[in-house]
Amino acid sequence: MRPDVSVIIPAYREKENLRQLLALLRDEPGVEIIVSIPAGDSVSLETARNAGVRIVEGEQGRGAQMDNGAKQAEGRILLFCHADTILPEGWKQTAMKIMQNPGTAGGAFRLKFDSPRTAFRCVAFWANMRAFFFGYVYGDQAIFTTQERYRLAGGFRPLPIMEDVDFIARLRKFGKICIAGSAVTTSARRYEKNGVWKTVARHLALIFLYLLGLHPVKLADIAHRWR
Repeated sequence: MRPDVSVIIPAYREKENLRQLLALLRDEPGVEIIVSIPAGDSVSLETARNAGVRIVEGEQGRGAQMDNGAKQAEGRILLFCHADTILPEGWKQTAMKIMQNPGTAGGAFRLKFDSPRTAFRCVAFWANMRAFFFGYVYGDQAIFTTQERYRLAGGFRPLPIMEDVDFIARLRKFGKICIAGSAVTTSARRYEKNGVWKTVARHLALIFLYLLGLHPVKLADIAHRWR
């Protein structure tokens, strides 16, 4: 039978986070799990093989990997989940219910981090307000849509950065983006490594430059130099 939902997970050199996510998803009925990895990523490949899920190999980069996975997916709904993000209880029913609403082009979940620090609660609060009032969501909020809407919007592009912002901007032309009441739990590791507010400032600067029209290739070069 055709699965209700295909969960597409872009991964790169992921082990423990990916293993934990796959363990939670594996026994969910009516769900197809696809791990999309770049060619040569033996770490993610081994983790996905041990879990017994579908594997798609191709070009490196989240945009390209998510689109590669989507092209192989059979589910009526496509849900894109980062390898270091854990979906909430009842996520499948939530996504399916939201996509039944007339005029809805896609959706995502609220955001929280796997850290109790006040700084992360503040970052999550801002992200959730931005998503709720303006419909702008990032990839770590587990974006979902139907196969039809995904194709109409043109899918994820193989951009080196801003692939999620680019996709949501096109998806919004076909309806509203709904935010679920439940929250995904995403890893705080990038913020912990580079500093919370320093990372937030970089993200805001990159978004600002993107909205001014700077091409994602140039943005990726700037982001690399800022690390």
